[in-house]
Amino acid sequence: MLVPMSILSTKYASVALLVALVSAGLAATGCSSDGGGDTVDLGACPTNSMTQQTAGASLVMTKCVTCHSSTKMGADRAGAPAGLDYDVAATVKSDATSMYTEVFNGRMPIGGALSAADMESVRIYLACLP
Repeated sequence: MLVPMSILSTKYASVALLVALVSAGLAATGCSSDGGGDTVDLGACPTNSMTQQTAGASLVMTKCVTCHSSTKMGADRAGAPAGLDYDVAATVKSDATSMYTEVFNGRMPIGGALSAADMESVRIYLACLP
């Protein structure tokens, strides 16, 4: 049951807003076909987002390509599957949803999850790929 915000005290309004935001985030996910967890929709490319696109591209280069590189082999890939090379534009484009899903679910990058702002920059970069 939804309660109008005007009825709620400031304390409860904050809690209600937090619950609504978490619910909206959960609603954006669905079951993936690989059984490995939730797949996250990239959404649309926001207008006037060039700054975030640039930041997202930089994060992919510094956080993803360190392992997912066509120039790395064997142990240097730190377990990244062969062929999943994010220094190859076509691979990034075709794997964008999976890449973001791994980041969103905290499975990547190895060594620690990205901040919410960094995750959003990666999402926007991937959503805006031509």
